[in-house]
Amino acid sequence: MTDVCAKVREHEPGVPYYAFARSVQDPSTYVVIEMYTDAAAHASHMQTEWVKQSLPKTMRLIEGRPHIMQYVSPGSEPVRTLTA
Repeated sequence: MTDVCAKVREHEPGVPYYAFARSVQDPSTYVVIEMYTDAAAHASHMQTEWVKQSLPKTMRLIEGRPHIMQYVSPGSEPVRTLTA
């Protein structure tokens, strides 16, 4: 994730914030916080080589399905969610 975060920051201007952190309540749980300027930026992000390469690796670390929560600014549309 450290490598993916660095590449996103360097190469994806449509992603103003992308980071991961450990849960305070459960130290074995991590969250990824992603912010996109619009749905096109999210779609572009999902097509990058670093994301395509990292998804199979990170999915092996998740028990069950990932828990995805979305928040959108007023007047914005949510991005298309992944189905695993």
